[in-house]
Amino acid sequence: MKLRDIAIGANASIYLRMDFKKIKGVFYPRTEQEIIDAIATAHDGGYTVTPKGGGSGLSGACTGGNRERVMISTLRMREVLTISKDQGYADVQPGATPDEINALLEPIGMKFWVAPSSRDIASAAGILSTDGGGNDTWVNGTMRDNTIRAKMVLHDGRRLTVDWNGVTSDDSELEAELTKKGMTINDIASAHGTLGFITELRVKIKPFPSEKLVGGLANFEDCNAMGRALSELIKRKSPIRYGETVVAAHEDIRDGLELPLLILQFPESFASELKGILDYSELDS
Repeated sequence: MKLRDIAIGANASIYLRMDFKKIKGVFYPRTEQEIIDAIATAHDGGYTVTPKGGGSGLSGACTGGNRERVMISTLRMREVLTISKDQGYADVQPGATPDEINALLEPIGMKFWVAPSSRDIASAAGILSTDGGGNDTWVNGTMRDNTIRAKMVLHDGRRLTVDWNGVTSDDSELEAELTKKGMTINDIASAHGTLGFITELRVKIKPFPSEKLVGGLANFEDCNAMGRALSELIKRKSPIRYGETVVAAHEDIRDGLELPLLILQFPESFASELKGILDYSELDS
């Protein structure tokens, strides 16, 4: 087995040390049909199957545990298939990363606003499977908030499409069963790949803000005070474009920082209203 295939069995979690000899094969499909074929091959050999995205997750779900298993990687399914600026969506393959998506959106003034710290390697399907987000999640929402629909292949090879209204499938019995259960995108988010393999996603894209943005730094007496300020910002639906909290830092890099602190980016027109919510100092642009 190649080193690349062994690495497919690991991720960024504490479950790194697995018995990699129990990985009986790794598939790198490029299409939905190749995923279906890989599942069938694994089942013919009597093995379970585990989907694998970028490997940046912390839960260990994509490692497949210590069972004899076959891994199915999205490493070669990274295309951005369709971009609709007018309707505000992009159709992407499951392995596409936020950085790869945004590289194509930036020239047309649009952006996919889900930005985990691992956005250069985290896959779109993996982010949805863990309902990931980033430092600005409280502003732009998590992946579930930014997903319109997901196409999937179940672990038995049947296909379906899930959106916020329910399920459609060319298998009428499957569609009826899952519709009765009320399955939506909410069930895909945080399922950690246990419901099936995501083969395509339609995600929301939005324009870059046209207004001038400024940055601010706010210090607080304690985390409770910062929490109250954040709650007020959310309650007022404040037009914060980016927000990051810092509650701890190693003494070697604190360099006089007064913690906890809040870093914000917001429209210049919101500056005076923000002053009424919290005391901040403006950052140099």
